[in-house]
Amino acid sequence: MTTGLKIGIGALTSTGVIGGTAGVSYLLSQPKNLKEDLEKEGVKFLDTESDTDKTSWTTLAKEHAKSPTTNNIAKISTITINASDTDPHPGIAQLKAECKKFFKKTKEETDYEASKKHAKNWCSKDSPLLTPTKPGT
Repeated sequence: MTTGLKIGIGALTSTGVIGGTAGVSYLLSQPKNLKEDLEKEGVKFLDTESDTDKTSWTTLAKEHAKSPTTNNIAKISTITINASDTDPHPGIAQLKAECKKFFKKTKEETDYEASKKHAKNWCSKDSPLLTPTKPGT
């Protein structure tokens, strides 16, 4: 084999390895599920494992029990939350369970976009349902 041929083969092999590495790096950096996707957008989620965000969860459970909700935000159709003065609100467990399901969704699932919207509205610290409305709005 000539030196030129060896250099050419070496260059092609190196290019393939570099390209393959770049491709793998790209795939590994992509969000694997809805939660990772939204976190990449800067969405901060309520804690689904503890009582850390109890006040926010209570507000959301009470909102879900309303008809219609503030700002007419769509309710999660797979759960029914009734008005309650019990502490903790029984709807909190239902919301947390649904949020955990939303977080696991992948882009391949047909209800991904709807789940993404629900996760922003019902599972995040930035939910419009948690933002106090200003007078005149």
